[in-house]
Amino acid sequence: MTGLDHIPSETFREDSIPVLETERLVLRAPRLGDAKTVAALANDRHIAENTARIPHPYRLADAKDWIGGANKIPTRSITSSRSRAAR
Repeated sequence: MTGLDHIPSETFREDSIPVLETERLVLRAPRLGDAKTVAALANDRHIAENTARIPHPYRLADAKDWIGGANKIPTRSITSSRSRAAR
């Protein structure tokens, strides 16, 4: 069993967690569909060297575990952001 086993559906998450939207930014909870992008961005040695808890190399499985954990703990507020241009 992994942290991903208990993630509510995206529809449920979208209905229960606020999304902050501005003209240039969307701030929301991370989704499994974000895993490849998270892994690609976090798999930078400079990022790992400047953080205490991001491993290097950062793999897709690491991203999925992080997203699963972020969505499993309802009292913790974890969000991801993206530019509106990335839609």
